[in-house]
Amino acid sequence: INYVHLTGDTEFMKNYGLEMLLSICKFWVSMASYDKKDDRYDIHHVMGPDEFHEEYPNSDDHGLTNNAYTNIMVSWLFDKVAELMSHEDPKIIKSANEKAQTDNSLLDQMSDIAHKLRLDINEEGIIGQFSGYFNLSKLNFDSYRKKYGDISRIDRLLKGEGKSPDSYQVAKQADTLMAYYELPFDEVQNVITRLGYKLPANYFTTNLRFYLDRTTHGSTLSRIVYSVLDEMDGNMDQSWQLFSTALFSDYYDIQGGTTAEGIHLGVMGATLEIETKCYGGVRFDTDEVSINPHLPTTWSKLSFKQTYQGITYNFEIGHHKINVTADSSSHIKVGDKGYSLSKNKPTVITYK
Repeated sequence: INYVHLTGDTEFMKNYGLEMLLSICKFWVSMASYDKKDDRYDIHHVMGPDEFHEEYPNSDDHGLTNNAYTNIMVSWLFDKVAELMSHEDPKIIKSANEKAQTDNSLLDQMSDIAHKLRLDINEEGIIGQFSGYFNLSKLNFDSYRKKYGDISRIDRLLKGEGKSPDSYQVAKQADTLMAYYELPFDEVQNVITRLGYKLPANYFTTNLRFYLDRTTHGSTLSRIVYSVLDEMDGNMDQSWQLFSTALFSDYYDIQGGTTAEGIHLGVMGATLEIETKCYGGVRFDTDEVSINPHLPTTWSKLSFKQTYQGITYNFEIGHHKINVTADSSSHIKVGDKGYSLSKNKPTVITYK
C-alpha cells in the first residue's frame, strides 16, 4: 500500500498488489475466531513485535491472544483494502479474486471482524499488550539495574535466574504502540473507535509512559519508535535522547560486539526517517505533501531531497522558514495552509 501510494505505480496494484492484499486478508480472516457470547472476534496463537513474550506463563499452548498491535493493524487493513477495492475496476477485482482464490463474500467477513476485534483495555485507558497482560507480575527494574548494570536483554538475565520474561510486564521493544509509528494518529484513533472503544482524553500520554517504563530497548529499533512517539507527545528532550542513541548505536557498538557482525541497516534508515518525517515534518500520508516541522533546538536547518509520485522535492527547513523547490508543478500544505509550487521555482514559506 505504501509503495503504490509513494510511487503512484497503480499498475503494480492492479497486476499484483490487490492479489497480495486479498491473500493477506484471507489469512487473517482464517485466524479470527468468533465469540458468540460477547459478539467479539479473537486472534489466538500470535506473537507481537515484543520478542520477550512468546506464550503465557506455565502454558502448554504457544502464542498469545489478541495482541493489540496485531488486532489494530488487522482492523485497519480490512478497512483499507475494502476502500481500495471500492475504487477499483470490477475486471481488476475479478482477476485478483481469481488469483487469490477469494470472492466478494470475503469483504463481508472482513467488515464484521474489523468492527468486532477485541482489545484488552483497563480502567485507566491503558491498552493491554495482549489479553491477560495486566495479570502478569511487575518487575523491579531498579533492582535489576543495580545488580546487572545493562538490562537491555533482561530476557537472558531472567532465564539465567531460572525465570521467564513471559511472566512479567517487560518488553524488549515497542509493541502495543507500534501502530502509532506505522500509521497517522487519526487512523489508529478511527480503528479504536470502530472497534467500539472509548479512551480518555490523555490516553496516549498515559500509555506511552506506561510502556516506556516497562521497555528495556533490547533492540536498537525500539529507540527509533519511542523517539517518534515522544515527539508526537511533545517530549522533545527524550525524543532527542533516544534518537541520538540510535543514531550512534553502531558507531559506539552499544550492544557490545554486534557491530563487528554487521551494521544495523534498519536503524540507519529509520534515523533518516526521523530526521525528515518526524523532525522535518514532511509527510506523504495524503495525496499532497504536508509539512509540519518540529526541529530540535540545536539544529539551525535541515536540507534534503525526496521523490513522491514522480516529483522530486528539495526541502530546506529552518525554525521559521521553509524553502521548497519541485521539479514539476505541485501543491503542498504547510500547517493548515495550501501552497502551489511552480516547476523549478523556489518557494519560501514562513510558519509559526
